[in-house]
Amino acid sequence: LVPRLGLFRAKHPRIDLALHSSAELADLVRDPVDIAIRYGLGAYPGLHVERLMNDEIAPVASPRLALARSDQLRRHTLLHDGATHGWRDWLAAAGVRGIDAERGLVFEDSGQLVQAAVAGHGVALARLRLADADLRAGHLVQPFARTQPAPFAYYVVCLPARTEEPAIRALRTWLQAEARRTARAPRRLGNDDRRTAKRG
Repeated sequence: LVPRLGLFRAKHPRIDLALHSSAELADLVRDPVDIAIRYGLGAYPGLHVERLMNDEIAPVASPRLALARSDQLRRHTLLHDGATHGWRDWLAAAGVRGIDAERGLVFEDSGQLVQAAVAGHGVALARLRLADADLRAGHLVQPFARTQPAPFAYYVVCLPARTEEPAIRALRTWLQAEARRTARAPRRLGNDDRRTAKRG
């Protein structure tokens, strides 16, 4: 979201945004919050809920790590997202053995997980939507074709009585447009990923 805020500001210069990031769910009745983006199952009683997009998880790493084959993961620290803990499933699906899927560093903040991968601290099993900007900038590579569906999806929520307030409607509409644009964008592939994709 943050790398795209300039696009929203250019389109809606009269709307000021105050962003708050927290693992705790905001109470849109009690808290001074107009709209929220949630990563979950989409069951939020009493709220207007719109699905923004699904996600996938896959290993991402700094290009400095020069990963060419999945068995090379045993040389590197595994970085875990506390929301998924999916390394065991990904390694099993990729047929990689001899790696302790529980070892490494765990981050409850998914943004910090991506930052750690950019810094070269290891290989992150990351949500590709969150890693998108760094993948496009070349700060990260996705070295392997195999992905796993993320356990949750992204949703935008607000109070039903406020859906058509001009600022809330503008932000909802813009978020949906950006989600569609992101879903259509091609992934950046590493060398091993391209060979796997060609083999089908």
